[in-house]
Amino acid sequence: MQWFKTPFIARCLMALTFVVVLISGSYELVFVKLFVTDEIATCVVEFPISKQSLWIYIHQIVSIIHIIVPLLINLCSTAGIIAIVVKNKMSIRMVNKCQLYAHLLSRRQKKISLNVSGPFGKLHAIGDEPSPHACNRSTGIRSSSKSLTVMSINVSATVYSSNDEVAITWTPVLASCIDDFVGIYFVNIDPWNACDYFDYKFVKKDQRSTSWHMANLRHQLDSRYYSRDHNCSGNYSLITKSPVIEPLNYNEPTHAHLAYGNRIDQICVSYLTNSSEFIPQCQYRLSPLSLNFQQNGTITTYTASYMCEEKATIWGPQPFIHPGYMHTILLENLRP
Repeated sequence: MQWFKTPFIARCLMALTFVVVLISGSYELVFVKLFVTDEIATCVVEFPISKQSLWIYIHQIVSIIHIIVPLLINLCSTAGIIAIVVKNKMSIRMVNKCQLYAHLLSRRQKKISLNVSGPFGKLHAIGDEPSPHACNRSTGIRSSSKSLTVMSINVSATVYSSNDEVAITWTPVLASCIDDFVGIYFVNIDPWNACDYFDYKFVKKDQRSTSWHMANLRHQLDSRYYSRDHNCSGNYSLITKSPVIEPLNYNEPTHAHLAYGNRIDQICVSYLTNSSEFIPQCQYRLSPLSLNFQQNGTITTYTASYMCEEKATIWGPQPFIHPGYMHTILLENLRP
């Protein structure tokens, strides 16, 4: 029925309707007569006496058609318009419901991804729970009572830059648990606090190595091996830890970003460092060999007290760590 909705067909139907109406009423022009009496003019349709009954019958049918057909057209048009409006509203509501569902699903997926994806490049399946997520964060034990032997954890590098890959290796233990794990920590995190990791990786049977995709947290870090006591049903205990891993440059500029300003001749330069000691400065020009233009910027930061969520207001390796200092420089009067 799509052909019925094309503009050409619609125009043809309109023209045909007009022609049919004219033809159906044209016979009256043959039989119409004008009577003038006492300054009153009257038009009368007078049919021949020989076939008067037939013409009267035809005239009545035509008159009825001229009344009913426009009425039916108006009723059908009104019903069609109402149906289209209702359908559009239902479609809009359905789209809104789908968008709301997609938004809720997206938020749920983001929430799940935040819970299962570590900042040092480890993807954790939902099946990894409940451990070490559910390990007892309020208690711990001073040393392992298990007869485990992990000689040491070795690292491929003791200094790193952002996005470096640091491999760690160890000798497998003989009586490991299914939820043994290695984690990466601030060096000042108490060994009792097994769950205060930045990221972790479960250790599979006979596994000897893993790696961290490093992020510059501007702190010294180490890797630790934890296992459970009491036939793998007790608290996590520290088995061993690695040498200290530290940033090659504690004040390494990270997260550099360029953005348009309010005008076409403005560019906003921003980056992150560990220090607010020095005024941020940008040198620029058309040629990298002669950067003789320079512009100073501003420094800002935020702390846990600025956050809204309860967990984010607590200082710690998982709830909140200091973000560093954000440097912003506005370059103006640039050539488009």
